Amino acid sequence: MDKLCLSVLNYYKSQIVSLWSIIAQKRYRERYRAGTGKDPLVCPQCGQEMDICTIWHPRYGVIYDELNEIKRGKYEQSDVQGVITIPWSVLSESPLKALSS
Repeated sequence: MDKLCLSVLNYYKSQIVSLWSIIAQKRYRERYRAGTGKDPLVCPQCGQEMDICTIWHPRYGVIYDELNEIKRGKYEQSDVQGVITIPWSVLSESPLKALSS
């Protein structure tokens, strides 16, 4: 009976440990800070927090482009009463032309 209890406890212990390793994964910013002691998203000159607009990889090229996401409508709001949504393609022409249509 004791061996059965120990084997059950060991099984659940391994499941909990593997689950914890999935939950506790660090993000890029945390891993970089732990490795170098510096925050990669803080400007070294002025100390302000920076936003990521493009991520480039030597092998794969651009893997994330925030401006492209904005143009695709990532931050557009749904049609709410009193709110006008203007697509980016129209804004590049003329704001007055966008409001007249």
